[in-house]
Amino acid sequence: MVINNNLAAMSSSENLTTSQSRLARSLARISSGSKLAFDDAAGLSVGTKMDAQVHRIAAAKSNVANATSFVQTQDGYLKKIGKALDRMSELSILAQDATKSDSDRMLYNKEFSELQSYIATNVDKEFNGVSLFSPTALDVTIDSEGGSFSMAGIDVSVAPYAVVSSPAARAAMQLSQLSIAGGTITFGTTPPTNVAISPNDTLQQVFDRINTAVPEVSASLNEATGLVTVTSASGSAIAITQSGTDFLEKTKLDASGSLTLAASGYATSTANLTPAGMGISTVAAAKASLDVVKVAIAQLGSDRATLGSYQARLGYSAEQLAISRENLSAASSHIQDVDIADESTEYAKANILVQSGTAMLAQANQLPQQVLRLLQ
Repeated sequence: MVINNNLAAMSSSENLTTSQSRLARSLARISSGSKLAFDDAAGLSVGTKMDAQVHRIAAAKSNVANATSFVQTQDGYLKKIGKALDRMSELSILAQDATKSDSDRMLYNKEFSELQSYIATNVDKEFNGVSLFSPTALDVTIDSEGGSFSMAGIDVSVAPYAVVSSPAARAAMQLSQLSIAGGTITFGTTPPTNVAISPNDTLQQVFDRINTAVPEVSASLNEATGLVTVTSASGSAIAITQSGTDFLEKTKLDASGSLTLAASGYATSTANLTPAGMGISTVAAAKASLDVVKVAIAQLGSDRATLGSYQARLGYSAEQLAISRENLSAASSHIQDVDIADESTEYAKANILVQSGTAMLAQANQLPQQVLRLLQ
């Protein structure tokens, strides 16, 4: 028996310290629900990367949801435009009724014009500050690594929508939409200056070519009124004529395929840009209007089909993101999360060891007192 070194107490103390450490670790795991860093350092690194990817997937899923709302909003507007076009086509047929007078057709034309204006008002619509109807494509992020797919822009400010909407878009109209097949515009007779045009040319391109080829004149479009003016350097307006008729009032070129600017006197001022298909005040205009509206309806059907395909693509992307998020979260949980059932067993075991160790340490500390009995 010794009193300087109580080996039993030392052993009990060490075991108690170990049990207390295990109990503290178990408490930390249960209270946090996660394994500790020193339990699996490599696993912690992998789990951290997985958690970051899960968060990126959540962000991508939010992007896809917003893109879906954007496309649905586009489709909602196009659906209403489609109803307007349907009514315009109906009005065009009604205006061709032989039993109606032009006065009757003017009444139909009022509604037709209002529907044109309604279509024009959709050009500037926005979704959270982003244009709904723009030629610019939108790149939608669809995964956690920044992968994306491009949604082509739906532009209702150009033909064939513009042909049935606002004067402001008419400079972008092609000559073929005005029933002009192409040919040559001749300026004056001394010397003659020719400007070639084709049915694919827009009005703006024709204006630019005139302004380049004939510096002494200027061609322009008044977008507010829909009037075309060709003006000389002196400020006098020049008439665009074809056999004495304003060429924008004509439906095609003459047999020679030429258009002539009357140089003598520069008398006439402007020509009205309204193409044949832009009204139903006469039977001829109603027939032309129907052709134009039918083209716009076909384009709208194509655009809505495109939007439908985007919605399907976004739906699949959203589902894939949800699956990826679920699986990555499960993998991360397997690496980092504590199995509470197992850990509760470990906690109970460590708790019992701490309590028994404390009791045994107390008993071990009593052993040196037996030496006193030998000294009595």
